[in-house]
Amino acid sequence: MNDNCRVSWSKPIKRALVADIESANRLSIKNIIQSIDPNVDVLEVSDGKQALDVIKALPPELIIAKRELSISNAYEISRFINHLIAKRYS
Repeated sequence: MNDNCRVSWSKPIKRALVADIESANRLSIKNIIQSIDPNVDVLEVSDGKQALDVIKALPPELIIAKRELSISNAYEISRFINHLIAKRYS
């Protein structure tokens, strides 16, 4: 990693979700996340339905999703997350 490039987050992240059809992309993103913090549990899924199932069962603090996924896309995942947040805080 370039020494001039620093990435961090303001709150500790315990779990991240990477949703992409391509396994090579998921692995690359997982490696980047774990190079920043090796303690992050990175969950990988290949379609939108799996992503929604993971979000319901094991809500991650960080979600990286390809815009176009099979079954459900990233926009549907975003709407679902907004619904959960609204429900939690209403």
